[in-house]
Amino acid sequence: MTRADTGRRRPAVGKRAVKPVAAGVAAPTTPSARADRIARIATDLAELANDGLIGDDDEDVDLPAVWGRAPSRAARELAESENLKKAFLTRHTVLQASVSRGQAAGLLGLSEQAVTKHLEQGRIVGIKDRGRWAIPAWQLDADTRDGYLDGIDRLARVFPGGPVALTRWVTRPAADFDGRTPRDLLAGNRVDEVVRAAQALTAKGW
Repeated sequence: MTRADTGRRRPAVGKRAVKPVAAGVAAPTTPSARADRIARIATDLAELANDGLIGDDDEDVDLPAVWGRAPSRAARELAESENLKKAFLTRHTVLQASVSRGQAAGLLGLSEQAVTKHLEQGRIVGIKDRGRWAIPAWQLDADTRDGYLDGIDRLARVFPGGPVALTRWVTRPAADFDGRTPRDLLAGNRVDEVVRAAQALTAKGW
């Protein structure tokens, strides 16, 4: 095809052009991350092709030629295994930074039964570990009226994950909060902002 031919080609009416990936964009650094990304991209392109939004009318989109082969079953299983390992490593870290029900009762000046009621009502969150409650310590705050942060029940209701994932998210600096953690905002009585951020995660399918 000559340069003149290229100039005469026009996209079909009603179709969107797909922007090429910019040079220099960093690829995932691990096989599992790359496999997950390729699978998502291949699925998206297939849907666009089926809807007639990309490709010429008389030719199919060759997904393997564009993005490489879809991940094999072994690659997908490896990615799932790696993700499971990461989840349990996070759980182990959270448990190390937790207090028992008895310790929480002593800090809060409550009975252990009262702490259990708080857990059941969602005022604080906990993890059952070998039949015993482990309460992530980030929730406890000596400067608050009740000894624990306000708004945890509202946050846990909308957050797209359990106590382990919630603890990981709430204790990590966030760009949306100018480098502060969601916990910092909860401690500053900015519960609504944190809840909205958690709802946004749910909307994105986090």
